[in-house]
Amino acid sequence: MPNRLLITTRARGAALATKLLNIGFIAPTSFFPPTNGGERVCYDLFHALEKIAHVTCYSTVLEKKPEGIDYESTFKRSKFKYVNVRLIGVLRKSFRDREIHFCILNQPFLFMIVYLAAKISKAQVILYAHNLEFRRRDGMRKYLRGLIFLLELMAFRSADKIFFISLVELQDACRLFRIPPEKCLFVPHIATQARADVINTVWRSQAFSIVFFGDFSYGPNSAALDALFRSIVPRLNQLTELQWELVIFGKSIPVGLNDKSCGPNIDLKVLGFIEDPTKQLAQSDVMLSLAREGAGVQTKIIEALATNLTVVSTRSAARGIESTHLEQKLLLVEDEDWDAVVETLVRIRADGSARHPTPPAFFETYSEKAILEKINGFLCE
Repeated sequence: MPNRLLITTRARGAALATKLLNIGFIAPTSFFPPTNGGERVCYDLFHALEKIAHVTCYSTVLEKKPEGIDYESTFKRSKFKYVNVRLIGVLRKSFRDREIHFCILNQPFLFMIVYLAAKISKAQVILYAHNLEFRRRDGMRKYLRGLIFLLELMAFRSADKIFFISLVELQDACRLFRIPPEKCLFVPHIATQARADVINTVWRSQAFSIVFFGDFSYGPNSAALDALFRSIVPRLNQLTELQWELVIFGKSIPVGLNDKSCGPNIDLKVLGFIEDPTKQLAQSDVMLSLAREGAGVQTKIIEALATNLTVVSTRSAARGIESTHLEQKLLLVEDEDWDAVVETLVRIRADGSARHPTPPAFFETYSEKAILEKINGFLCE
């Protein structure tokens, strides 16, 4: 584990002293508990940073504050928080009282408020880009791409440092927004390696188990679910008479999904939302990821690989994930090539390759230890 981050300050007189680094971790929406990929990224990184620094979470008002952490209920559950200039004074006072050195902001839409509060307080601003927001096409964003691009341009150029969840988006942002590469750091989603006792003792179905999960309120995930039943399920029934188990869970499961017909060879199980999917992933054989659009990184792929689960994915869904050394665990097919998806499922079931462990090299990039060491060195510069 990296050493705790210390900063050097000049005490009264002239002597140099060291003290623990204070970090303000800012998320406009709560991630206690995490219910989607973006919230899971915040949750895991927040708890990891607590191991090397003192971290204060600034997020939305909750009925009950999380126990055991330093939590500030700063933002109301309203979109007006993004233009509430009074928050500048609230954050400035808290940053000064807590002697915050770095503010990690998990979304660009609050950037000007956080930036002004931080600069008055002599704190540095780190923007953590989970994706390039102007590329997203869900909700109103598809109509506001130009405005969001300008907002990100201002935020990326003004931030003291920037974390990117994928190398692809780091490189794209440096090119599109003309950002100096030296102020950018690749900080992927943390892969928490499942304990061997969890993986080796879970119950496994006799049928080959396919797991499909996500936040289905997000458009690309909802479209992928439609493709699963429209294009994958019929092909599995036509191509083979083997028995399959299809397990679906996640946030915002569509009403009536339990009543879906999957044919004679597929046993459908709908589990709803699962806060910690580790055990369910460990007792499955393969995960499907069929998204064909969207931005950022499919964090669920990283979570699946961390439990030794083989992933069959479209290329778009796996965008931004470092696939070096993962040839046998992250199997990519072209977008909408549904025949290739089914053929891959049949092949890995027949040859037993789904049981191969995830290579140790994967954890050299995505482990908590590796990520904290990178952050530690980057901030100490």
